This record gives sequence, structure tokens and C-alpha cells, in this order.
Amino acid sequence: MSGQVANVPRAMPEVDEDERRRTERECREIMVRMGHCLDSGKFEEFVGYFTADAVWRRRGTELKGREAILAQVRRRSPTLILRHVFTNFMVDVHDRDHAHCQAYMLGFRYDSGEKSATPPPFRDANRALWIYHDDLVRTDAGWMVARRSAERILEDPE
Repeated sequence: MSGQVANVPRAMPEVDEDERRRTERECREIMVRMGHCLDSGKFEEFVGYFTADAVWRRRGTELKGREAILAQVRRRSPTLILRHVFTNFMVDVHDRDHAHCQAYMLGFRYDSGEKSATPPPFRDANRALWIYHDDLVRTDAGWMVARRSAERILEDPE
């Protein structure tokens, strides 16, 4: 091998502190915006945060690609009230083009099957605590989710 070392990974480009902070903020914001999109029924905007070949693992199923993800979220009841509350973010910036964001999500879910002009009683909403993991990649369009997983940690009995 004449002095060459085999299988040595190439050096990752350094990420300076300002870029790391900017990436952390952008990754957190993407997770929050995606929650708002789901809560407000903006499903096309929601899937726009995923890469074309993204994978979303949730409830024991893997959804592959934007079309599969969009088809799944469109199945939701039109009377469903859903709210995502994200907290305790941890963002690891791996390099200039790869990051991982995790957060707890407290979800509130209510569906009476009818539209109502008034909010439902809080006690009637199903609550669950989830942990979300997003693997993000930088693209020409900005940061996007390449892989998402969501795992339920706690939930109210129904």
C-alpha cells in the first residue's frame, strides 16, 4: 500500500459556531412548522419539508416517499382536532449537510365526529407524549427531513 492508510474516512468540513447555531435553530423550526401544518390541515406544505425519498416511521409502519406520507395524513378525519406541542429539543449538527433533531411532543387529540363552533372540554382530549427523531439533510432548497421516527412514550387510557 506504499504508505497509504486504508479505509480512513475523509475529514468532515468544520462547522463554525455561528453556522452550528443557525442550523440548530432551523432544524427546531422545521419540526415546529411541521406540527403546525398537521394541526391546521396544510398537508401539502407538511410533506414539502420531507425529501422526495424520505422515510417516516410511526405507529409500527414505515411510510416511504412524499406521496405515501401525504396519502396517510389525508386519511385523517375532517373533524379531528389535533395539536402538537414540541419541547426539550436536542440538535446534533454532524457536519455542514447533516443534522439530527429530537424533541418531546405532547399531542392533544379530539374527534367527536362533528364540527363544533366551540372548543371541546380539555378533559375529553386524548393526550400522549411522544419522542420525535428527525434526520435532516441540507439541500438546494434548505434543510429537509430525510428520516423521521415518532415513538409514543406515555398516553392517556381512552
